[in-house]
Amino acid sequence: MKNKPELKHLIEDIAIMPTIAHIAVDLLRAEIPFLRVIKSWDEKIAKPNKEIIEGKQSYDGVELTLWGFFDRHWNANWKRVKAIKKNKIPMYTFHGCFETCPRSLKGYYLNLSLDNRYTTKALKSHIDIAAGLACGDNPIVVFHPGTANRHISKERALDNIMYNLSSALSYAERRGVILTLENMPYALRAKRQCTMLDHYDFQYVFRRLQHNNLKITFDWGHLNTQIRNRQFMKKHGFTADDALRFEHINEFIDKMKDNIVHCHTHYNRSHFLKIPADSSEHKRDYKKILLYLFYWTDLVKFFREGYKNTPDEHLPYTRITSDHLLFYKKTIENLINNTAIRQYGYITHELPPKKILKYFTFHRQGVMDNDEFIESLRIFKSLYQNNLD
Repeated sequence: MKNKPELKHLIEDIAIMPTIAHIAVDLLRAEIPFLRVIKSWDEKIAKPNKEIIEGKQSYDGVELTLWGFFDRHWNANWKRVKAIKKNKIPMYTFHGCFETCPRSLKGYYLNLSLDNRYTTKALKSHIDIAAGLACGDNPIVVFHPGTANRHISKERALDNIMYNLSSALSYAERRGVILTLENMPYALRAKRQCTMLDHYDFQYVFRRLQHNNLKITFDWGHLNTQIRNRQFMKKHGFTADDALRFEHINEFIDKMKDNIVHCHTHYNRSHFLKIPADSSEHKRDYKKILLYLFYWTDLVKFFREGYKNTPDEHLPYTRITSDHLLFYKKTIENLINNTAIRQYGYITHELPPKKILKYFTFHRQGVMDNDEFIESLRIFKSLYQNNLD
């Protein structure tokens, strides 16, 4: 990859596409058989909001999460792919299924830290869909490294990750798809942390498994939550003042810069908040959704398990106060100028909306409206274009 393409700024799909509607449709069809005959139902209730990806000052496209694109045996749902294509939304990067879904959701739950006979097939099906939907060269599929259970050591979990990925990397190369591992957030009050948290974990994997189609998606907000992790702080020797200067962010970037080809960016206040975001607020918000989505289904478990333990607020850049903006700017400059992100060309902004489907509160501190989405993008671009107002 010799030429450096112009950076494309992508927005996560939940900002314009009510992905939860797709999940609800699949689950409701499983619970209520007669709904299966309504073939276009999911297309009608999942009509995208294209306003923030159309226009000169808008985002360039979307990172699509591949929920609902597989059956319980990880066969690709090509009817869903065809339906998504009808929306004519530019998609360049993709997020794989992950481990925060309950295991009972076959075709949604994917945990690379565990040994499972369907994992190779799952990875290859993700690759096929990404290759089929991508609008640009070298589409990226982001995977969580997963979480090991109490019977598996961290070393065994890391070995499982390498084994699972190695089984699909040659196939990814043939299809022209890049697989990336994402650094994970600190889980509050959790018995087991995610497998890969800091640069030491990534060095362990990338020194042993080297392949041109295996890279890193760096998540700024995820790493910032590790400030709440006492073991992380002690291991790296960081102080509270270091946290305010985002030394932990720059350390990861400096150590893994050659392998970082993509990033998830947003903002949270873990570096100075003594009390992380109250998870009970999420529960109150989600009650409104669950009452409308047949609370007896596994969707309840998905929301409960996926959001109860993270201090990552996913705030838009409009919420960054002036006393933290300069140090945040320095991390973004480091991330864009000293890694391979410019070479691969994609930045994904994980900015959830406050409401989904226009009626339900999804994220209490989320983006208020389309104007705030666009203003956040303007602020972010100014950070690395040396045009900070």
